Amino acid sequence: MGPEQYPAAELVALYRERWETELAFDEIKNHLGPGGPIRSRTPEGVCQELWACLAVHHAIRQFAHTAALACPAMDADRVSYLRCVRTIPSHSVRPLPSSPPPLLRPG
Repeated sequence: MGPEQYPAAELVALYRERWETELAFDEIKNHLGPGGPIRSRTPEGVCQELWACLAVHHAIRQFAHTAALACPAMDADRVSYLRCVRTIPSHSVRPLPSSPPPLLRPG
């Protein structure tokens, strides 16, 4: 084992990639999850809950990437994940009322 087999530049790049993965786990665990243990009680429910967290995390990261494209000097990895999490609810579609309004007015 030596510098020929493990070049320093490659190790530095891999180390950065490792931390990007660690940060993604942190984002999911601390800013997205239920704040405690998984609520599902069946293996299928656990899988569904984990896939839902991953899908939402991906959507938020896609939102950050789209925002970064608006500013050419901005790297999507530098966009604050927590700021995106806090921004999205204020810009999301409002839920429909529980009973829809009538389509035709009487009279």
